[in-house]
Amino acid sequence: MKHLLTLLFALSILPVCAQDYGTLYKKGVELIENKEYSKAIPVLEQALPLAGERGRFSTLVNLAYSQMMTGALDKAIGSYSKALSLRPDESAVLLQRAGAYLQAGRLDEAITDCSQIIGTNAGNTDALLMRAQAYTLKGEHTKAKSDFVDIITIEPKNADAKLGLVQVYQKEKMFNEAFILIGLMIEEQPENATLYIVRSDIEREMGQTELALMDVGKAIEIDPENPEYYTLQAILYEKCGKKAAAARSRRKANALKAKNDQ
Repeated sequence: MKHLLTLLFALSILPVCAQDYGTLYKKGVELIENKEYSKAIPVLEQALPLAGERGRFSTLVNLAYSQMMTGALDKAIGSYSKALSLRPDESAVLLQRAGAYLQAGRLDEAITDCSQIIGTNAGNTDALLMRAQAYTLKGEHTKAKSDFVDIITIEPKNADAKLGLVQVYQKEKMFNEAFILIGLMIEEQPENATLYIVRSDIEREMGQTELALMDVGKAIEIDPENPEYYTLQAILYEKCGKKAAAARSRRKANALKAKNDQ
């Protein structure tokens, strides 16, 4: 009887212990597709020692992505680095590691990865954009502007690059250039509420509070359920000395925040 119970117990755990690499890897990928990143990590870690060289690379990349999505940036960088030790010139993985470096505030390393990609493909706008963002965060505005301009030359409708260039202009107090560029963007996308908010911030810095209020008002017309817009409106009303209007905007902002939290 004792031997029979032992055999039954062994059979009951056999499906768990005997899962092969393909089964584990497929399960991990499915969990990632369902955005269940924290569940994907232990599955992929279990699959890793069972993988061959080709499978090891794919598993490490998916593991790194899951780690990054759960905020485990140092672990993600480590997993990406192990994958790149197998395929050093894999530009897509270099870009992902650069993104992890950027999120972790390791700007020089992000720039190094992006520069490696650009060195072999000067027209890689994703790498140029990420490098430009890293340069912006470092305060190296001339280099950031150069990358943003290169992107716009390659992709004239690249809104991320244009917004990045607006941001750099604003940081350098080049308000006229920033104002002109954001105005052109609004002409192209007149129903984009975010662009009016960006322009209102430039106008605020230029001391044109009434114009800033008008742009925030336009953003609210487009997206009346965004509490942050009413908060900005309240700040601008207060700057103009319109305390009653500011109070109304703050009440609206608080009501929308409470509604969103339900």
